[in-house]
Amino acid sequence: MILFDIGTRIRTIRTEIFRDNQNDFCKRLNIYLEQNFEVVPQKERFTQNTISVLEKDSAVTSQKLIWIINFLYDRRSINPLFLILKDNRGMPLYLKRNSMDKTLVDIHGLMKEESIKMNGYINEMKEVIRQINMVE
Repeated sequence: MILFDIGTRIRTIRTEIFRDNQNDFCKRLNIYLEQNFEVVPQKERFTQNTISVLEKDSAVTSQKLIWIINFLYDRRSINPLFLILKDNRGMPLYLKRNSMDKTLVDIHGLMKEESIKMNGYINEMKEVIRQINMVE
């Protein structure tokens, strides 16, 4: 997958914001993956070669691009649109974080938990109603 100047943009962010060499940046990315995703196969992890090819040729798989975008946003609030739009001159480099300090994944998880609880309550109410109907 080729995306405009994404390699140059990633290199600038890596060197100017993180102040990392390619190996250290890979370590950061892989630690992030371990902390935020269930299982990442060894062949899917970032290597110095992955970053080198990305920065030189702007070539990266869509999955790795998603991981990099999430990493940059989660760690430094880097605007994903700044990275991927061909003409990004109107895009701010940084985005403001939400005041709740929760990601959409966190919010989705909380909603799912509450939905499961509500389903349990609804099932209990159905059982009570069924029992009332059996008595009558």
